[in-house]
Amino acid sequence: MMTFGASVIAIGTGGLSNYLVVKQSLGITAPSLAAAVVAGISAVFVLFWEENSSPSHAKLLGTCRNVLALCCEKKIILLGCTHACLLFASTVFWFLWTPTLVADGRGLHSGLLFPCLMASEMLGSAISAMVLYGPWTLRPEDFLRWVYACAAFSMMIPAYDYQEIGVLVSAFCIFHVCFGISWPFLARLRSIYIPNEHRAAVITMFQVPAHAAAVFILINGSINQQLENSRIFAMSIIGLLLGVYCFHLLNHSTKQSLETPSTERP
Repeated sequence: MMTFGASVIAIGTGGLSNYLVVKQSLGITAPSLAAAVVAGISAVFVLFWEENSSPSHAKLLGTCRNVLALCCEKKIILLGCTHACLLFASTVFWFLWTPTLVADGRGLHSGLLFPCLMASEMLGSAISAMVLYGPWTLRPEDFLRWVYACAAFSMMIPAYDYQEIGVLVSAFCIFHVCFGISWPFLARLRSIYIPNEHRAAVITMFQVPAHAAAVFILINGSINQQLENSRIFAMSIIGLLLGVYCFHLLNHSTKQSLETPSTERP
């Protein structure tokens, strides 16, 4: 539901930005000013949220120790790696999708293409809801292997430096369908393997290397011109295939845990 709602909000935000810039003639800074107002209102709600009480020093240290201990568990490491791989591929995509589409000098109606991408993500989230709550008995670890593989396959087209606009947009939409499917499934796996009180901290720790790798590669590619966009897309494919392998190991480890008889007595 969060993925679906985020896509709806993204489409609505794009429409609002277009209205402020084109219809109201407020200039290109109008969307940023509107975003600043919304961010300020959100900050007020966060500051006065009763659940955000500051923990004591001892409690904070204990939480850090628990989080570090959790990050040493094999299943959590594998799950965190799959999360980081998808996040890395998504970050690369959002930086490079526009330069890829305008690479041959053609015009780009990003205001029309962006809602298509968000609609694809909404479709993916709807598919994930049907799979999660439908009559199927699919293991998320097993199912996501094929979703990640499909996402990697869709990125092969820009990695090959193919320039047909229809094929590129179709590949990008397929990637976002896969992303929309994956995110709710990853949330389901996090609820299974990571305790609720440490879930956000653990996942944030795995997001750091993903963002760092994306920033490093994009700086060397887009700013220093040391890497072509097609090669950066190829790196995102490698990341997604690494996620497929991590899901394979996670699925194998989970099956072993289920097959191993418990030695504890009732």
